Amino acid sequence: MTTTSVTISDYEKDRTIKIAEIWKDRIDKKKEKNHSKLCPVINNSHIFIANKNGRVKALSLDSGKIIWSVNLSHIFLNQSILLSGGISLSDNQIYIGSEKAIMYALHAKNGALLWKSSVAGEVLSIPVITQDSILLQTENGMLQALNKLDGTINWTIHIDTPFIKIRGTPSPILICNRAIVGTSNGIVSSILLNNGKILWQRNLSLYNKKEKNYRDITGIKSINHIVYAIAYNGILAAINLFSGEIIWYERIEGGEFRDFLVTENAIYLLDQNNRLIAWNIRERKIIWEQKQFIQENKLTDIILDANNIFIFDDKGYLYCINVMNGILLGKVKLIRSGLICSPIIYGNKLIIQSQYGMLHTFLIKRSR
Repeated sequence: MTTTSVTISDYEKDRTIKIAEIWKDRIDKKKEKNHSKLCPVINNSHIFIANKNGRVKALSLDSGKIIWSVNLSHIFLNQSILLSGGISLSDNQIYIGSEKAIMYALHAKNGALLWKSSVAGEVLSIPVITQDSILLQTENGMLQALNKLDGTINWTIHIDTPFIKIRGTPSPILICNRAIVGTSNGIVSSILLNNGKILWQRNLSLYNKKEKNYRDITGIKSINHIVYAIAYNGILAAINLFSGEIIWYERIEGGEFRDFLVTENAIYLLDQNNRLIAWNIRERKIIWEQKQFIQENKLTDIILDANNIFIFDDKGYLYCINVMNGILLGKVKLIRSGLICSPIIYGNKLIIQSQYGMLHTFLIKRSR
């Protein structure tokens, strides 16, 4: 292990969380300031990472040892690749989209290029894998399904009129043979996976007439056949998965939400002012608010870890918060920059990718 090791204590419940770095690897030499969808993806004992310029690597999750590494720009005679849409993995194949409207498929065992396919536009979201297709969303408002085996396009539909975007597009979620998709103009759509038929659409921007410029759907989750969607302008809605009926909606004061988590009983929201809110689903009211971060560095991503919420900021600090009451348990500096993409908790490991092109893997030890 390296020397990076920190301990966070919850004195109320007499337990500690120890976080120790076990390995790191460089994926890029340049600092990237903008948030990216090129998040690592994990398959059992392997982790796959990529950078914008076309480098794709497979590493051992336990040791960080490089299993294989390929550079797509070299394969295509040093052409600019500009990977953008994130990495997906299914049936020993890796799928990555690009800003140049191309989807790539690589073999997960050795990185060999299996196929590439031209798509409708710049790939915005992480490709979503169905039983036999790859679902992707493009910058010009198209949703496409590609055949997993050869990249041929099964169907294409237009779901969005490009609008002012805040932070890209959330990936579609799949449930009950449907894709639930959010767009930059505030619309949530349900799409039949077999043929791309639109089953229903709901426009959340209609519920906030005060804010017409920023309508982005910044997050979509689903639990118990209910779709939860949050718009940047502060509208939080629960939608019946099958009928598309709005079960309820709320205008959360403050608005400008950029990330959220959903559990059985609560929704956790992070806004542009570093305010973290826990919201009771049944009673439809705020349980607690954590405003201690307002004067801190810009917060980025939130993830759940057992009974705690982890939040990162743009200076490399990790904040640990008690999920029940919002109390800040600790603040520690893990890396020297912010994160380039959303962090991952996989079993007892925390994986983060820094703006300086480093992939860091930490071991989490929880004790009571």
